[in-house]
Amino acid sequence: MTRMISERPGPDFLDRPAVHCFPSISMKVSKPSPRNDVGTISRGRIGRRGNAMAGALHQKAEHRFDMWDTNRDGVLTEDEFVRVGQGILDTYGASEDSPEGKAVMEGIRAFWERHLEGMDLNDDGRISREEYRGALEVNIRGNNGVEAVVVPFWEAILDLADESGDGALDAAEFVQIMAAFGVSEDDAKYTFGAIDADDNGEITTDEWLRALREFWTSTDHDAPGNTLFGRY
Repeated sequence: MTRMISERPGPDFLDRPAVHCFPSISMKVSKPSPRNDVGTISRGRIGRRGNAMAGALHQKAEHRFDMWDTNRDGVLTEDEFVRVGQGILDTYGASEDSPEGKAVMEGIRAFWERHLEGMDLNDDGRISREEYRGALEVNIRGNNGVEAVVVPFWEAILDLADESGDGALDAAEFVQIMAAFGVSEDDAKYTFGAIDADDNGEITTDEWLRALREFWTSTDHDAPGNTLFGRY
């Protein structure tokens, strides 16, 4: 039987050396893996999970605005969007009058118009950073915008870029396309490896469009498509 001890400890109790009644346990505490490697998208900056989900979309929106804003004046114009489309045509020596070139340019203009719908609050034909955030939320992620304008635009790009007609692109072809969007060669190669789901050295249209949808809609910081337009 265990005897209960009710006496309060004497004044010298705190001076006594500690006696451990358990065998010593060696515990290895694993430190969180660093989040500043080449595949990180500023994930360490987000604290709580709820904020992280919103933060993933916010970070991608900020990054995309900065890439569209080529003259760094803090607003987006139709010319900046159209120049991207023209850059794609120039990459492949395509004319805007050709069926493929026409589809690309119509796609980029539709993309721009979708941004403007109800978001150009002062009706000046330009989009500020704040207006851009609203445009993405309401007209791109919302209102079926990804399927209505984003996917068709990129399908037109893929039709132009797939010169062999086999429905797949290798890493060099992917790098060539993304250069028109201001994505560096290193970043494009990194993303190619991430979205090449079967690791066969090619990406299919389905793999590319899956990555595209992840970029615009996913709240998962680890989604492979997050770095489609470069690491940030």
